[in-house]
Amino acid sequence: RHYAGDTRLAGLLARDPGRAAEILADPAAPRLFEPCLWHATGALVHSREMLGLVAGRYGDLLPAVHLEHPFYLYAHEYGSRPLLDRRALGVAGDRLLVVSQGRINATKRIHVLLAAVAGDARLRSSVHLAVVGAAERAYRQALRRQVAELGLEAAVTFVEEADDHLLHSWVAAADVGVNLRLPATETASGSLLEQLHFGRPAIVTRTSHYDELPDDAVVKVDPADPQPGQRPARQPLAGAPAPRARIGAPG
Repeated sequence: RHYAGDTRLAGLLARDPGRAAEILADPAAPRLFEPCLWHATGALVHSREMLGLVAGRYGDLLPAVHLEHPFYLYAHEYGSRPLLDRRALGVAGDRLLVVSQGRINATKRIHVLLAAVAGDARLRSSVHLAVVGAAERAYRQALRRQVAELGLEAAVTFVEEADDHLLHSWVAAADVGVNLRLPATETASGSLLEQLHFGRPAIVTRTSHYDELPDDAVVKVDPADPQPGQRPARQPLAGAPAPRARIGAPG
């Protein structure tokens, strides 16, 4: 009763059998949430969107509850050890430090962020972008090629191996956090949780659970924007510190 055929996959098979076969054959391919729910007696989700998906899929066969994700970190493996400051991280004091952290793949849209920085004279001359987190190999290589082609080598730092202490040092030191995930692949964003915990103003894509956040807590950009993050970063995030502090405070 819980699972009488995957209509999503059936539709995909009919429309694009080659792509469906590729998904089934690739163990690393993204999956929807069904495998986690097949033998569940209930579901706890962190967004209203996911609650609607579960309820629409299973109805009264699987009770589901929406619980807001707490936007704070209650335990650190590094205890009371002070975080690294910008100098220790190798970031010049006059640069606007923009950080995007987490699981780095194409849905994180770092390539779009790089193009936005390179395409705006003010951002190009003022931004230092840190990409913190393990990246899928092909995407990592593509990003490094893009950085070289855009001439941004001195303005971009890749940190692929980071424990909590180093990760939180980058997030806490940031002037702006960016999370342009599209499509959203979770019911709440751990990387956004970290940015909000440290009071960082964050730019997010106006989609899924990101759009459920209060408008005064984050800067939302339209998924159709060809250069997301560019206009919001200029107004107000790339200007004086006070507007950034106001946006980061609700976190």
